Amino acid sequence: MTSLFYGLFDLLIIGYIVYSWYWQAVVDYPGRYRISSIIGAVVFVYVSISWNFIDITQAGAPVLLAVFLVMSVMDGVSGLGEKRIVISGYIRRTIKYSDLDQITLINAPLTNNKSYVVMELQSKGHVYYIRFAKGMEDVIATLKKHLGNDVGIKIESL
Repeated sequence: MTSLFYGLFDLLIIGYIVYSWYWQAVVDYPGRYRISSIIGAVVFVYVSISWNFIDITQAGAPVLLAVFLVMSVMDGVSGLGEKRIVISGYIRRTIKYSDLDQITLINAPLTNNKSYVVMELQSKGHVYYIRFAKGMEDVIATLKKHLGNDVGIKIESL
């Protein structure tokens, strides 16, 4: 029975990986990679094995953990696509440009005379963040290609 559970769960995660892979392929303006998705997955796998939450000797368990790690590597990707914004995370991967209420761009300086841009997206009562390693002007120009006139862009600086 446990092997059946692992097999079904493997298929669900593989389906999600294909879905995520598709949306990563349509990103034409990538954001910075979110490394915390990998760190969290590695900690989860380590704790699950060391505390015997997952019996690694069961058929399908090693495959489940490997597929989970692959999914976590893929979920760190975010960026702007032609039709949707791709965000990193497990539950919701994309936001339609028409669903956006407000966008706030924050210029965040780094110590070595470089900066990155944090984009705060507000959509239907939820807030999402994407970081870009590009300049503010470049991010604004790319956003204007995709946005309608009804979405406001607010610019801030740290």
